Amino acid sequence: INAEYGGFYKMDLSRVGPICAGILAAGTVLLGFKVSTVRRKLKLSLGGGEPGDEIFTATRAHSNWVEYSYFGAVMLYLDLKKGGNLPLWVHLSMFLFTVSRLSLIYGIFAQPDPKKKPSPFRFFGAVGTYITGLLLSIALFVA
Repeated sequence: INAEYGGFYKMDLSRVGPICAGILAAGTVLLGFKVSTVRRKLKLSLGGGEPGDEIFTATRAHSNWVEYSYFGAVMLYLDLKKGGNLPLWVHLSMFLFTVSRLSLIYGIFAQPDPKKKPSPFRFFGAVGTYITGLLLSIALFVA
């Protein structure tokens, strides 16, 4: 928030893309560290285990995160190209995309057993990722 404007505060949205990209990059490193920690604990240098195993859950969470992390680069590109002057819907899409990714990963760890119903966090995280990912793809075409 940088200036008072007509009784409301005008928000500086130019940091949304870089912050979201930073969260996605940090998530890649942290989830990779989680996989390494579980591998060390299980004395397992390679392999993904069976569905429901701790190592399987950790590697799938990391893999799923990485599959969509490139959108962090998209967000950063959009922000840098436009100097932070993007429509509100693009900034909102960036924010919701990042929240969706966090929700999905939380959902994977909250309910790692594939025989049980998936966590609602996982469901809403996946749906949010698809919707906001499509919106960000559209934003690239019009940027």
